[in-house]
Amino acid sequence: MHALSESTSMTLVPQQPGHIPAGWYPNPQRPGQQQYWDGTAWTSAVAPLAPTGPMPMLPAPQQYGAPAAPAAYAPMPYNHQPYPAPVPYARPLKESGTGYLLAILLGGFGAHQFYLGNVGAGIGFIALWWGGWALSVFGIGFVAILAAFVWWIIDLCTMQSQVDTANRRLIAYPY
Repeated sequence: MHALSESTSMTLVPQQPGHIPAGWYPNPQRPGQQQYWDGTAWTSAVAPLAPTGPMPMLPAPQQYGAPAAPAAYAPMPYNHQPYPAPVPYARPLKESGTGYLLAILLGGFGAHQFYLGNVGAGIGFIALWWGGWALSVFGIGFVAILAAFVWWIIDLCTMQSQVDTANRRLIAYPY
């Protein structure tokens, strides 16, 4: 390695200019930086020092809809065991306790039906229950309220089977 000396302008100047090849060299005036030597003089180009260790190779992110390319480099974790296969996100299964709680506390809004994924039944229950209350002013809504109450009692009695049906639907179509 050739000895380098400083000039009055605080840039590095080699003692024998012709013997040092052009390239990037560490700058002792600015630790953590390197400066470009063009073979005869230092240029004004500076850059951070290049990392000394090997750069980690990460696979490029896959574009949506693009076919998956085979991985040329498979990184290994610190314990040299292969990474586990990614698990796709699946919706959690329904619970009967939550169904009962929603039916008891928010039954007039059909919340238990919406929770179980029965949107049509939930809308029908809301229409029957609240439509009955709206028509009770005219004396004809009590039949609808009674029908909604019977439907609610049947839902409470069959909650476990409704939850099982909803869970079977979630297992068959998890996304």
